[in-house]
Amino acid sequence: IVKSHSEKSNCVASNGLKNIAQIKLLHWQTYSQVEHVYLDQLFNGMIELIDTLTESVMGKYGRPHLNDEERKMAIINYMNPENPDGLPQFMENLDKCYRETCYSMFNEKDDSEILNIIQEILSLIDKTKYLLTLKK
Repeated sequence: IVKSHSEKSNCVASNGLKNIAQIKLLHWQTYSQVEHVYLDQLFNGMIELIDTLTESVMGKYGRPHLNDEERKMAIINYMNPENPDGLPQFMENLDKCYRETCYSMFNEKDDSEILNIIQEILSLIDKTKYLLTLKK
């Protein structure tokens, strides 16, 4: 039975929207061609995976209905876009969002299909972290 609204759906949807917006802003602000390209690839992959994740959670736990706090979106400007080493902290925060916050909301026994989608997101993040080390 699917509830009409879900804390799990709210968390996944809220984090997904914020992360997608943040990735695109950093993509636009960087001066590095490498970062520009790989952030765009991350953005495009995250759009698809976050949509799949959110809709899967909705199918199981209900639609999101974001409260005032969940609707707030605080994205940051790229502090030093001329420096192509400026992304490690953002990438670590993005990883933590899915590895800890989202993953911990679900359990292996009941939600393995949802955890698999989160693992795909983590794989994309890991790949992007590596690609961003390729400076030229």
